[in-house]
Amino acid sequence: MKKIDIDKDKIINTVNRNAPRIKTATFFICFALFIVYAFSMIMYLSGDYTYRKTFMFEGLDKKALYVESRYYPYVKNVDKIQLYVEELVLGPVGNRYKNLFEPGTKVVSCFVRGHDLYVELSREALYPSVTTSAFDDSVRIFEKNILRNFKKISKIHLYIEGKKVGEF
Repeated sequence: MKKIDIDKDKIINTVNRNAPRIKTATFFICFALFIVYAFSMIMYLSGDYTYRKTFMFEGLDKKALYVESRYYPYVKNVDKIQLYVEELVLGPVGNRYKNLFEPGTKVVSCFVRGHDLYVELSREALYPSVTTSAFDDSVRIFEKNILRNFKKISKIHLYIEGKKVGEF
């Protein structure tokens, strides 16, 4: 075996010379991590920028329900449930699912009183096509979506052209 000559003083001097640079680099890394952590905590505590909701739609090839998840920004002066209902009426993002109501259907009004939701849709909702669910299924899926995503809602009053849906 060959003996390796190690100069301990030389190693100690090298470490002592590099120590301030290592301490400075470590300080800057820790400082950067702290800034990132502080920024993320401020963003978290200041009220989320987005929230997630799920949507259920009937498949084009099967009668089963499929779920889509979407993220929404917080919008001042717009109720979350109103934004959700408008998105639900617009239909699925993917092309593998059926719309609940005929494209072009508009939300005429949408508001909450107590634990009841009142929604009025335009007349286009009355005329289902091949790309939409049957009318009774659409109403059932609409109610299921609302009750699943908004626990404070206990009853839904759906109107089309001013008439309650049960009257059609």
